Amino acid sequence: MARRYRKKNEGSWIGIMIILAVIVYIIKILFPLLIIAGIVTAGYGIYYYGNKKARGGIVLSSLALVLCVSLGGYVYGHSNGNVATQQEKPTTSNKLTQVAKSTSTSPSTSSVEASSSTTQITSTTTSTTTSTTTESAEPLEPAQFLLGKPANQKITATVNKFVDGDTTYFLLGSQMIKVRYLLIDTPETKSHQPYADQAKERVHQLLTQAKTIELAYDIGQKQDHYGRELMYVFADGQLVQEILAREGLAMVRYITPPNTQYLDQVQAAQEQAKAENLNIWSVAGYADAQGYHEDASAQNQATTPAQATPAQNQPAPATNAETQYVDANGNGLIKGSANGIYHIPGSKYYSRTTNPMQMFKTISEAEQAGFRAPRG
Repeated sequence: MARRYRKKNEGSWIGIMIILAVIVYIIKILFPLLIIAGIVTAGYGIYYYGNKKARGGIVLSSLALVLCVSLGGYVYGHSNGNVATQQEKPTTSNKLTQVAKSTSTSPSTSSVEASSSTTQITSTTTSTTTSTTTESAEPLEPAQFLLGKPANQKITATVNKFVDGDTTYFLLGSQMIKVRYLLIDTPETKSHQPYADQAKERVHQLLTQAKTIELAYDIGQKQDHYGRELMYVFADGQLVQEILAREGLAMVRYITPPNTQYLDQVQAAQEQAKAENLNIWSVAGYADAQGYHEDASAQNQATTPAQATPAQNQPAPATNAETQYVDANGNGLIKGSANGIYHIPGSKYYSRTTNPMQMFKTISEAEQAGFRAPRG
């Protein structure tokens, strides 16, 4: 009876092991060899110990089976983990690629937005400067300025050489340019026209005494047919063209629209000089729309000395190279105030000086008489 029981028991365990093997095979086709070897070993152990020690064989076989299944599960799980990791890597890589693309796209988008913003700011600045006065925009290098020739933008310059009242050589950095002053015409020094030397001397005085000299183009033609730069000239912020027109040393001429930003104020200054018969306007017919007419003998009539009473500080005679401020009768127009300051026509305090102590024709006369120029 015992033998039959053992054989029946042995057959049952073998059947169980076969079933387990089939299940494992189904779960994982060709499951790692370690599982198969473990199962075979477990089956052999069951058979061997079943013949001698049934209880011990069962326990040992169970332990062997658990060990094999555990090892197989670990191998199976590790294998699936590797596969999952390999599948996950491309996904992570794709995510990184997408992040990189989005990152690279962001600066591009930002740059477009910045560009748009810059365009709006530039447009606003342009409309403002062209409708009012010339403004000092962000400084440009001299080479960039001369290449682009921006309208209504000032650039700092220094004088290289004086030609006459309306033409000067300037230096922009190391670049020398010949500038023809916009809107005005002064007598020619080469032709020895009356008041040519005075106009040149006045420009020399304005620019050599100025702390800052600035040049600017208008919105129209940038050069004349001689290759000269057509520009506005500023001495410490004051438009030189306007000063010359106000003092009767230049007339409004050679207007080339749309280069007319300061035309109204220069014409207004000229009308004041005409009304006061200053310099080129002191003799009728000398200056008109056709130019200057030397046969009008403006120089002799404008410099005819007035009758003067001898005084202790009698001014010295003026030289032809110095600007004379006289009316049609040759009387001096420079006012010497009670506080020892002289004021030339068109200056800030000229009209306010209603009771001058003395009148002078030239600045040198006023200085020799002990008067000084106003400060500021």
